[in-house]
Amino acid sequence: SPPRFHRAMPLEVIPRIADLAQRLSDDYAVSLILAGGDASAHPRFLDIVTMLSSCAPIDIVTHGAEIDAAMLDHFSALQNVALQLSVPSPDEHRYRFLTGGGRLDRVVETALYASAAAVPLSLSAVLTNVNLEDAAPIVHFAAELNADYVVLNRFLPSGRGAHYENRFGIAQEAFAQAVDDASTVGKARNVRVYASGALPGVRRRKMESLKMTVSVDGGIRICSLADAALGTVDEAGDALLAKYYAFWRSDQRLAGCFCSTL
Repeated sequence: SPPRFHRAMPLEVIPRIADLAQRLSDDYAVSLILAGGDASAHPRFLDIVTMLSSCAPIDIVTHGAEIDAAMLDHFSALQNVALQLSVPSPDEHRYRFLTGGGRLDRVVETALYASAAAVPLSLSAVLTNVNLEDAAPIVHFAAELNADYVVLNRFLPSGRGAHYENRFGIAQEAFAQAVDDASTVGKARNVRVYASGALPGVRRRKMESLKMTVSVDGGIRICSLADAALGTVDEAGDALLAKYYAFWRSDQRLAGCFCSTL
């Protein structure tokens, strides 16, 4: 939704998330991804990172423009915080177009700060008609920035993006070829490449690598694009897992979730 409709997660929800993560960590390997949008846009961003860092490793997904050297020193002291920079293109002009005026030089600056602070770094990109040719160059770019891996996401026409399907949408075959090309570069440059999105076999992968979304009110969703809640962070962990696995083992469909249609 447009920025004026954005909602920030209340700080009161964070201890509830931490409690669920700690309960689950007794029996499972748990990690947290702070995303959004851009996680660093939250007005209490640093407080949230600090509060959650004691209960599980954290990946922060961000464009990086608001991350400075002091923040990265703070993350380094917490020891289990990693940074994932959203880089849709290593080409300055395409980057500016796809980010609505963002500056690629700020990404490079943030990556250099991360390297100096020994904060693990990765890159992610949503591939569209506009930047499909950038898949392999993004991996080269990741190697130059000392990033550990790259996540390539296939553009899904959701939210405001639904209005741009004809302009930005790409076929599965084209996406798969781009990922293959990027993976070849990754092997040569020692950068791991992962593909994400509504891909064949996704229901099996959802069970092998469980991932749930916590919304601003503490509701838990199977998919960040779906309105229907699975439960809340206050429920017993095993009960949530049981409902999660029951859904992906079934042939149920979920409105808004592209993966559930495959």
